[in-house]
Amino acid sequence: MNRVAKTAIVIAAMVLGVSGQVWAQAAVTAEGGRVQLTFMDSKLFDGRLSKEMEGRRDVIDVEVVGKVSLSSIPTRMDKWIAAVGENGQVELKPAERTRSIFALIPAVFSFLKQINEERMLAQAKDYNAVIYYRKDDTGDSTIERIVFRRKPQ
Repeated sequence: MNRVAKTAIVIAAMVLGVSGQVWAQAAVTAEGGRVQLTFMDSKLFDGRLSKEMEGRRDVIDVEVVGKVSLSSIPTRMDKWIAAVGENGQVELKPAERTRSIFALIPAVFSFLKQINEERMLAQAKDYNAVIYYRKDDTGDSTIERIVFRRKPQ
């Protein structure tokens, strides 16, 4: 990738981060029974999360880039949380770690097939979720990440 393309990606990531939009890569890392995804308000995210749940991952750690308030969770994120809550537990916990500005830079782009939403969300019945949030000085709570953990069989 040439220098101009890299600079354009960095600038685009910064602009999107400043504007509060939620965009990022579909998948970051996968190791053993754990995978890390980054939330983006796209069908690509739904397909990737469904695929990981279908693969029966023990832990699916979803990073949230940008500012996503607990009081206005995006519809796409909310449907996954609600699907988990129907058959499992959803907890709220204050986030402990700090975030890096480099998390804003998309690193992986992939194409996924469109998956039937009902089939896709059916995988959530086998998971619990923990939503990590951070409260700022104004009292607003911002979601930092969501960890989906497969329920013991």
